[in-house]
Amino acid sequence: AIRSKEDIRMGFVDPHQPPSREDKPSAACPHIVNIGISGTKPHVWRDAWRERILPTLVDFNPDLIIISSGFDAHIKDEVNCGFVGVTEADIAWLTTAIMEVANKCCHGRVVSVLEGGYR
Repeated sequence: AIRSKEDIRMGFVDPHQPPSREDKPSAACPHIVNIGISGTKPHVWRDAWRERILPTLVDFNPDLIIISSGFDAHIKDEVNCGFVGVTEADIAWLTTAIMEVANKCCHGRVVSVLEGGYR
């Protein structure tokens, strides 16, 4: 049970491109981590998730994972001109990886919300 605001602990991981923000949590916001993903290949995107983002999520040990995501990294995205170039297979891989973390940390609790609508 939550008894006070001190009992509420929330983490936020922000993968983005290009790497223009600090990758480490700040003292003021220790559970907010910005992860810059450089490169134009899906393997770079997967490596960033595998090596940096997913371990950060496991270390945080959430009670619930909320995914708020669009398809900016998709190869067919017109807004970012296919900068990262991920495909449906990459997104399926990430979904499986996040579910594995959720099964380990929070009894499989995941909420996924699709963002979008630039036009």
